[in-house]
Amino acid sequence: MRLCMVHSHLEGHAPPPLLGDTAAYTKGRKNLCTVATVGCTGGNVGYYQDETPGSMSEGFVFALDVTGQRVGSEGSFYYSSGLTLNIKTIQLFKEGKQFTIVNDVCTVTPLSSASAPRKCLPDSAKFLSHMNQGVNEMSLASWQLDVKEEGRMGNAYLSVSTKTCAPVGISFSGVVDSQGKQTYVLTSGGYFNITKGITDPDRWFTVPSSCTPADPKIQFSSEKMDFLESLVEVMARQSRAFS
Repeated sequence: MRLCMVHSHLEGHAPPPLLGDTAAYTKGRKNLCTVATVGCTGGNVGYYQDETPGSMSEGFVFALDVTGQRVGSEGSFYYSSGLTLNIKTIQLFKEGKQFTIVNDVCTVTPLSSASAPRKCLPDSAKFLSHMNQGVNEMSLASWQLDVKEEGRMGNAYLSVSTKTCAPVGISFSGVVDSQGKQTYVLTSGGYFNITKGITDPDRWFTVPSSCTPADPKIQFSSEKMDFLESLVEVMARQSRAFS
């Protein structure tokens, strides 16, 4: 399995949708997205919980299917303490379930349709400006997104290519409510190797046998997810442009 890694993290797990109608950026409009895409993302996360700071790097490959309302990802978290967690997630919004496999242990949690990927940036997104990377090598459009929802609050900044409308960079700073505790989170990362279409949907969206009810390692949970799973979900939502 080819895994794209960047030892500089993100949030993000599932990515923001590809945006369309490039000319509309000059008017700051919320553009339509490509409905299916595969790519890689990576970046850094800093967090503060219980008066204890921490950091990690993260790299993932992902598949986003807006039409089918499903997101899949595979990758790893690298903690500053030396701990490594290998994670695979399958988010099936039509079924209302998220499957999170961490080091071969599967957790099944409820998934709200409110966080499902959509075709557009939210109405609350604010167009900021155009900018260039390199010596006029890549033109970008920058957006600001305010996040105000149950358990999560903060600000995000998303940049996309004005030529191909592919996501390039994203950052988030805010507070996450995890098991009744406030965790302060700062993430920054980018995207690369993005392609349109999903050629191997079974790889991304087929639930493994380790996530069947017959497996004793499965943990069904209707309570708030722990910090790691909350962070994964924050990054997933952030990467989907908080749509």
